[in-house]
Amino acid sequence: MGLSLQKKEHQHLPTFIGIGPARTATTWLHAALQGYVGLPRGTKETDFFSNNYSLGFDWYLYLFRGYPSSMVLGEITPTYFDDQEASARIARDLPGCRIVCSLRDPVARIYSHYRLLRSEGWITRQTFPEALEHHSRWIERSGNMLGASRYAFHLKRWFHDSGRENVLVTFVQDLETNAQQYLDRITEFIGVPQIPFERSTISKRAINQVERAPAHPHLAARARRLRDAMERKHFHRTIELLGPFFRHCSGGGALFPPIDSQTERMLRARFYPEIEELEELLQRDLSQWKG
Repeated sequence: MGLSLQKKEHQHLPTFIGIGPARTATTWLHAALQGYVGLPRGTKETDFFSNNYSLGFDWYLYLFRGYPSSMVLGEITPTYFDDQEASARIARDLPGCRIVCSLRDPVARIYSHYRLLRSEGWITRQTFPEALEHHSRWIERSGNMLGASRYAFHLKRWFHDSGRENVLVTFVQDLETNAQQYLDRITEFIGVPQIPFERSTISKRAINQVERAPAHPHLAARARRLRDAMERKHFHRTIELLGPFFRHCSGGGALFPPIDSQTERMLRARFYPEIEELEELLQRDLSQWKG
């Protein structure tokens, strides 16, 4: 698709995109940047360059309407990280766009991703080991729990498409150690003045945790499909009003237990080579992820 050159000259376009992957403090970053940059109105994740590309660029730009020309625009959508087409589309439609990628211990990320997929009805009553077995068959599919933790594999594509100099890789453990320093790296990279962390309303804690399964998984799935359909039609005010309903549908069931040690050992062994490849790619010691 792409934007025509004429249209690019007259549009105030996003200049940075947070690509995830899912469950790597992307909601925290969105909250930290709120009010300091122009984020999509009414929604956190546009899914434009992954699932909603067919809706057209006018649909996308509508989400950034009304911001002053001096304000930096951007979005944070974790579905982009492992999407095979998103990186190419962003590089083509938003040349020079700054890419922010946040990474987390892959085993912790996978289990957190599983709980999110359960809460939204993508997975109904499968246990974590059962879901892992199912997702192992479709590891190349975007949104896959396991595939999204192939950090080195997907980062190489982003480096190739956007240019390594335009991709910032951050680590959630750095956020937990020094939130101000973590945020400063990102704001400097995207060209935004420093955001004083101590004055903000956010904390270092996760702000989008999923602790319970849905009481009625099929209701959770229907609610998620309804919300997605409303987002595609820009019914953001209605979605906000229905927030308590959506939260009710996605929870209310049993507490998720901690990941069992046998499954954790299996996952650590599985991702050991991937972590070593990432260490080589980024020249960073990630021993704590190897168990």
